[in-house]
Amino acid sequence: MRTKSLRAAVVIAILALGVEPTVPASAAVAVRITICYNRSTGIVRFARSGRCAAGSSRVVIGRGIAGAQGLAGPQGPVGRAGPPGAAGTVGAPGGTGPQGNPGVNVFHTVLIVSTATAGPLTALCSTGEVVTGGGFVTSGSVSGVTLADSFPNALRNGWTVNYSGGPTVSVTAYAICVAGSNT
Repeated sequence: MRTKSLRAAVVIAILALGVEPTVPASAAVAVRITICYNRSTGIVRFARSGRCAAGSSRVVIGRGIAGAQGLAGPQGPVGRAGPPGAAGTVGAPGGTGPQGNPGVNVFHTVLIVSTATAGPLTALCSTGEVVTGGGFVTSGSVSGVTLADSFPNALRNGWTVNYSGGPTVSVTAYAICVAGSNT
């Protein structure tokens, strides 16, 4: 019971005197407050000299000059992950990419018509093109037409048809051409 009343008396004395019992750690001067408590009378008094009369208990409040910086403690455990952050701003546009593949070639058909009674007839592709296929058609009286060959020419830039027939026959050779190289 005496310990509790001593503590209560010290707190009351500090509040009554209006004294700040704590001092910032950066203070260069030691600040101490000495409180004297007389057990028989129950009186608490502030002792400027830091000494209490006989029969009184002395309580010192405050701290001395701050000591040197202590060593760093051990690393603590890793904390929990925080919530996701806000979306960032849109970045600058990227540079121009490399040239892509040329893609699919568009083909076209080249036609050549002959009314000669016989011959090779060749439909040629334009410069820079290759032949991918070809053939022929006839019109008029086809009973006298004989087809000998239908093939790509040696340079692979046209389609040749070898035929023979009568003067009433019209033969059309065609070549299917695309851009490319025949090498």
